[in-house]
Amino acid sequence: MELPANYEAERSVLGGLLLDPSYLNDVAAVIDDPAAFYDPKHEAIYRAILQIVATGGRPDAVTVTDFLTKSGELGKWQRPTICHELTADVVSPVLAVAHASVIADAAIRRRLAIAGQAIAADAVAGIGRPDELVEKARKLVDESSHRVVLDTGYLFGAVDEIVHELQQGEAQVTRTGWNALNGLIGGLRPGALYIVGARPGVGKTVVGLNLAVKFAGLGSVGFVSLEMSRSELVKRAISAEAGVKLSALIDGRTSIVDMEMINSVKSVVDSWRLSILDNAESLSQILLYARTLHRKGDLKLLVVDYLQLMRGDRKAESRQQEVSEFSRALKLLAKELQIPVVALSQLNRESANRKNNEPLISDLRESGSLEQDADVVILLHREKTKARRLKMIVAKNRQGRQGEVTLNFEGEFCRIVDKPFDPLGVFTVAEDKESTDV
Repeated sequence: MELPANYEAERSVLGGLLLDPSYLNDVAAVIDDPAAFYDPKHEAIYRAILQIVATGGRPDAVTVTDFLTKSGELGKWQRPTICHELTADVVSPVLAVAHASVIADAAIRRRLAIAGQAIAADAVAGIGRPDELVEKARKLVDESSHRVVLDTGYLFGAVDEIVHELQQGEAQVTRTGWNALNGLIGGLRPGALYIVGARPGVGKTVVGLNLAVKFAGLGSVGFVSLEMSRSELVKRAISAEAGVKLSALIDGRTSIVDMEMINSVKSVVDSWRLSILDNAESLSQILLYARTLHRKGDLKLLVVDYLQLMRGDRKAESRQQEVSEFSRALKLLAKELQIPVVALSQLNRESANRKNNEPLISDLRESGSLEQDADVVILLHREKTKARRLKMIVAKNRQGRQGEVTLNFEGEFCRIVDKPFDPLGVFTVAEDKESTDV
């Protein structure tokens, strides 16, 4: 199979740059990788032009020939006049920019063709599970069409960009719905990984679901549940929105008033773009799910509940290493899709042995590199005697300060709300056993 290439466009671009290197910035914005040139000689000449410019020199037929001679490349080709030949064929240097797009398009077509061969070979050979093959195939296709632009520019104009962003209110952060927490972390940022850790029954799923519902009103949200079914999560979301006790929804003991309250929020719930995946079996399935939602457009958030229940696609040396691979993969996914990823995590029993029972970042179970990969680590704590008070401890914050806030945990309604300003304790709510339901 003959791979796509356009030798005339390659010669035109190189000849144009050798005659007038002022077009290099425009060409480099289109051809970010020298490997886009199919002819190995043309690739080497383009690399030489880039390296000469990077060292402060001016590329032309003479300087590039000298560079290639010293590097030993020119001797291999037995064409000492190749750079002068390229300039002789140029109609106009200005065409270099237009022809650069022709080269870039041909390079994408080549990579797609090669990726297609690899996909077909894997499919025929029957290597791996079908979901793994699909994820690998999509990754190959994405990489084939993705142009990585290496920005080697300096900071000229950077201050103006930041000032404009601040004046226009374009800071990329979405509020969580809890003003007290926003005061510490600002909100959730695209490309960031948030680890929310807690002991069982403290409320990490409630935190994840409340965040998902908040963001589902702004765009699409993916919720990966490795513990609860879709039905269980939907009941919790309806309980929080309608103010109907979760126990009534679970046991089917809803009153006429409860049914009216549930029906009153139907249009709101129907408007949420909340997708729930409750049958993921591996990391590759979770990544495939997130990328599929992203392709559909406007993905705002991914929540994974919870890390320790995830399974890898292959056997790892240790469980700690496997969980570390999960956290690294989720961090890279957040950067790739430019969305915040919230990963819920279980804590070990060490905190139970402390006098105040408060968790520390070292309590992250099978932590490995969890705290390393995370941009923000939030630890949850509720005292048995004060079950309605949920303490969120920001143990790590790459973008700001650490600290803690206390919110009201309404477990019977599966929701968390800001505490009102109450210096005299007027709004203190009596603790009850049902508030521990999650």
